[in-house]
Amino acid sequence: MATITRHIYSEAERQLTYLLVIELLAHQFCFPVKWADTQDVILKDLRAERVVEIGPADTLVNMMKKTLQTGYKALDAALGLERELWSYKKQSDSLYYKSQPTIEPPVLHFRPSTSVVTEQSVQVAVVAPTSPVALVSEAPTTTTTTTTTSVSVPDRPVSASDTLRTIVAIALKKQWEDISMSQSIKQLCGGRSTVQNEIVGDLVKEFDSLPEQPEDMPLDELGPLLGSGVSSANGKLGPCSAGLVERFVSAKLPAGSGLAFVRQYLQTRWGFGEGLQSTALLRCVIQQPGIRLPGTKDVRSFLDGIAHRVLSDAGIDPETISAPVATATAVASAIPHEALQNLQKEQRMRDQKLLQLYAKRCSSNASEGGPIVENLDKTVNDLHQQLNVWVAEHGEMYNQWIAPKFDVRKARKYDSYWNWVIQDLFELLSKTFNIDSLRSIEELAERIALLEARATPRLLKVIQYMIRECKQSRVNAKVPAHLALLMQLRDTFERSINLPSTFRTSELSATPVVTVGQTGVIDYSEIPRPGGSKREQASQHISIGEMDTEVKYPTPIDVPSATSSVITTPEPPSVFDSVPLNSLSLDSFSDADTTRPRTSTAPSQTYSDPYCTEVPYIKSNRCGHWRRDDIITNGYLQWFQKSSTRGVSFDLRSVLVTGAGKNSIGAEIVRMLLAAGAKVLVTTSSYSPEVTGFYQKMYEVHGGRGSQLVVVPFNGGSQQDITRLVEYIYDRDDGLGWDPDHVIPFAAVKETGRPIDNIDPKSELAHRVMLTNVIRLLGSIKSQKERRRINTHPTQVILPLSPNHGILGQDGLYAESKIGLEGLLNKWWSEDWKDYLSLCGAIIGWTRGTGLMASNDILAAGVEDLDIRTFSRAEMALHILGLMEAPVACCCEVEPLLADLSGGMASNASLRDALDQIQEHVTSKSAIKRAITKDSDLDEQTVNGSSSAARPRKLNRRARAQFDVHRLPDFRTEVEPLTSRLQGMVDLDRVVVVVGFGETGEFFSAARKHTL
Repeated sequence: MATITRHIYSEAERQLTYLLVIELLAHQFCFPVKWADTQDVILKDLRAERVVEIGPADTLVNMMKKTLQTGYKALDAALGLERELWSYKKQSDSLYYKSQPTIEPPVLHFRPSTSVVTEQSVQVAVVAPTSPVALVSEAPTTTTTTTTTSVSVPDRPVSASDTLRTIVAIALKKQWEDISMSQSIKQLCGGRSTVQNEIVGDLVKEFDSLPEQPEDMPLDELGPLLGSGVSSANGKLGPCSAGLVERFVSAKLPAGSGLAFVRQYLQTRWGFGEGLQSTALLRCVIQQPGIRLPGTKDVRSFLDGIAHRVLSDAGIDPETISAPVATATAVASAIPHEALQNLQKEQRMRDQKLLQLYAKRCSSNASEGGPIVENLDKTVNDLHQQLNVWVAEHGEMYNQWIAPKFDVRKARKYDSYWNWVIQDLFELLSKTFNIDSLRSIEELAERIALLEARATPRLLKVIQYMIRECKQSRVNAKVPAHLALLMQLRDTFERSINLPSTFRTSELSATPVVTVGQTGVIDYSEIPRPGGSKREQASQHISIGEMDTEVKYPTPIDVPSATSSVITTPEPPSVFDSVPLNSLSLDSFSDADTTRPRTSTAPSQTYSDPYCTEVPYIKSNRCGHWRRDDIITNGYLQWFQKSSTRGVSFDLRSVLVTGAGKNSIGAEIVRMLLAAGAKVLVTTSSYSPEVTGFYQKMYEVHGGRGSQLVVVPFNGGSQQDITRLVEYIYDRDDGLGWDPDHVIPFAAVKETGRPIDNIDPKSELAHRVMLTNVIRLLGSIKSQKERRRINTHPTQVILPLSPNHGILGQDGLYAESKIGLEGLLNKWWSEDWKDYLSLCGAIIGWTRGTGLMASNDILAAGVEDLDIRTFSRAEMALHILGLMEAPVACCCEVEPLLADLSGGMASNASLRDALDQIQEHVTSKSAIKRAITKDSDLDEQTVNGSSSAARPRKLNRRARAQFDVHRLPDFRTEVEPLTSRLQGMVDLDRVVVVVGFGETGEFFSAARKHTL
């Protein structure tokens, strides 16, 4: 065929055909569907009276129904057209003419029965056979008319109290009747502040506005004050309640029974309007079944039960509501049971004979498909039973939570530091034109350090080109200053261009401060951690003239001063016995130091009293007990001094990080690793353009020379994703081909508000993510290294441990997950994978601003007064980064180590009670301030007739562009006489024409166009 084609068509024709096909396919992909035009052709031009949709759903037919109602109703009435819109899904029997023909019922004679036929008798329609069966009777037929009293159901919009009750019931996992409207949200939550905050957040999302302190008001008083969070005009639900209804419909109703079906059934069967429908949907959310309803019949039965409850609450007897059945006169025929059975038996025998006759004619076995169908039915029933058991044990969403997400095609790689550094150079030079854009000389030095950390030969060429241009330019007066800056940059970058990328810390540690304003507003802020008392330093940052007062706690504790020192006390024997103590430093274990380190925004850290419980230290296992190792701790603390002076580098190292979302410790670790020149693989469970944009921006700002960032979608709850991820890391052909130096499995799931009597599938998922699959991840790495015989380069694993071994409570299986990880430190000795993995457990203390602890930031100031050190995200990331450097990383290859970064949190067994007292102290002070402010406003209003609380509304700043007044030329006297001489005067190909006077971009404003 190919030979014939070559003889018929020339090479040019074949190429033209190829291009034409490509262009037509591209046009087809990009061209609109034109469904509206297609409907006009079918309904208007062809005047089709029957449209059939062949497919698994009736989407197109439903769309065409709306089109008929809006645009063709009058036309069809004028032309006498009766449209029929069918779908294969619902009218398949009619399409194949499977409906039984209507047969006139035979005259049946029967003997009179002693039973009396009443008006409520159920009428049974019997399909008669082709041959009538005569039954002797002497009594005539009896005709009755069925009538039922109907009660109209008045519609009412869904009330805010019903929505409030639903949100509270869902958050507390209780039934409708268990929510007492006389109690407040705080009382119902029973002291669980996290659940209380979640409920208030949902109410803010649902309603337009909330009164002050809604958690302290009884529900029956709070409901009327919530306002119009739902539309009272059409009964639609608000954002939060609508989301709950959508989740119920998708999780509990079968396919084809959507929200529209539920509303239609409630309207046609029970006469509910929009408002009562929404009320019934809220009841469905609370009283939803445990498993997915199997069929439409079960859905109707479930909705009938919900409708009964709604009607009962409205004071209407459900029995008085009749189904919409047409009233008709029927013939009540009492047929003996034996006669009816004989009739059905005869019908089945005749059908069987016809089936055998057709099978004989077609040369097939009529009974061949019977066993197959029975086996299929049995298989389907077994699968339904297994699915019901799974849902009953794990819940409806657990299957979705553990579904795999990893896809190599979605991997995003960022390694163009050489390009972003040139853009940063241009931005730096543009800011030097306007000195006001740079806040300080320190910022200029920091920007230069950022450029220095990723300088490349290409950047030097750009700088040299700009130097030549500046020497030739004499237009701008600032050229000499720019020339001097460029020459300084050139000399600096030439010295550091061949050195690894390094970073050093610059900012001081911060301490939390909580203040209560005059109006009772709780304000949280952070100030640099002082060298003396935290209380004294905090007072220096609060103006005396301000009315805000700092929250006072019973026992203020001074924070250790931030002056560097090392341990000089004798240490027990360890692996560093051969190193003199006074010479013990990071230089003994690291590579050659690099100069010109990069500046980072991570906080610097030094400690004065190394034996204070707030100071981090390293433990080693001695004789079955974890004891402090002062030699390793001394080297670890000295690392902080080097990181803030000479800097550290992770050049040529690869790191795997899970759980590095926004506002997390993992994200700060990734930022520091990129600044130090490492190759980092980050996994994310919420893969989206926003998430990838977040990591791209992180690399743009912090990516050092030689660094690389790879982002992949990953579900920490999926075993399949773990296997695929590790294969992708080690595969040299289709993957990265890395052997990770470090693994940081920090993925976590929030479990707050779950006591032991409320361990739900979310807690099981969290346990799977934070314990089970972490162990599987390490096992997969061990298997890959063993298969590739990589036994001389163990991968260091930073185990995320916690001092919370149940001391906080109501956190699901969080404590159990963290305790379970500690068992790996013992398995390192008892199993055979010490040549492939090294372990370092990090007991992470109270970290402010993370996804797990952000809601408790207002308690951090009080926690520090309990001898417990709290950390910012950057502080904790820096502490963990120190565990990945010598001497800790080197010692982990000899034995597992345990780093106590808890800040003394583990030593306080009664922390839960202390936190409750701190919470009560802050909220009570806020309540007192609010009450005083409210009383003062009432006094002011009584005396002066106005409230001091009525402050002027803040106005947004607007542009103040000023233009000179220009006199426009008169057209008739000045412009029109010039028309004859202007013809052909302007070359239209070279003239800029500005159409409109609005904004067209960032660098071309209306003012500039006016100037032109």
